Amino acid sequence: MLLSISYVFGVIFIILGCFISFASTIGFVRNNDFFIKVQAFCMSNFYGISFILIGNILKNPNFFKFFLMLIIIIVNIAITLVITHSLTRLAFVENVKTNAINRRNLKKNEKN
Repeated sequence: MLLSISYVFGVIFIILGCFISFASTIGFVRNNDFFIKVQAFCMSNFYGISFILIGNILKNPNFFKFFLMLIIIIVNIAITLVITHSLTRLAFVENVKTNAINRRNLKKNEKN
């Protein structure tokens, strides 16, 4: 009984991770702004891969596999944060302009 509940939660986590990765990919392709693309990459890598790996742990519970996947998740999160910070810092130093429209500008355009 406990194994089947774990299996169902594992499948749910894998589906959720695939959906997050797919939605982030659409956001990456759709937007032109560099900072939004970096944020979409971060969300895909941070949440999508982590949810897929957690789902894999839950589907096939194994003590060795649990610690192996936990190490992979921690390293993935650390590398994603370092890469994201490095890219956005470099863009900030190089004065990359943002193309994103904030909500105030969007409301002004709707009134006109």
